[in-house]
Amino acid sequence: MQWWQSEKEGRSVVNKTFWQLSIWGNLSLALHGAFQFQWPIALLQGAQAVLAKRNLELMREERAPIKTVYYQLILTLLFLSLLTISLSYLKGEWEWMRVPSTPWSEKGHEVSQLWEILGVFGLLLFSSRFFVQWWETERLGESHLSPTFWSVSLIGAFFSSIYFWYSWDFINLMGPIFGSLSAVRNLILSLRR
Repeated sequence: MQWWQSEKEGRSVVNKTFWQLSIWGNLSLALHGAFQFQWPIALLQGAQAVLAKRNLELMREERAPIKTVYYQLILTLLFLSLLTISLSYLKGEWEWMRVPSTPWSEKGHEVSQLWEILGVFGLLLFSSRFFVQWWETERLGESHLSPTFWSVSLIGAFFSSIYFWYSWDFINLMGPIFGSLSAVRNLILSLRR
């Protein structure tokens, strides 16, 4: 929807629907991460949901104090951490970044610690786009998506995609792959202006 509206206006734009869908998508993926014992994914998706909510507030000009965002971030991260730890406890083992099982394999594809670190690095980069966007939005006082947002999206998507492809995590692979298409086009629209 964001891409379609940007094409229509000939520039990179963002609307309320983008942030509303982001909240629901991020919360869904945060819970998916917790239930798959993918703690970093759960935390990053939860944080992104809070930042999407903040962007909605700024679009409605219902600005809660910035401290409120920090409290929401902390509470969200604590909740998701406790959920992931509790689910791991019930399973009887702790896995911080478990590779999901596939229909053709009872146990997930084995990946080394080095691959897990690469995956988390990619996820941090991919997710940092929303922290960059949040900083720029607070500074300007309005919700927008800058060329920096799209550039960081592409770099993070590259590293995340490599990890998700290698680990056969096709659910999480969809985000960076489809996000890359939109990022390239929005970057072109932003740079034209």
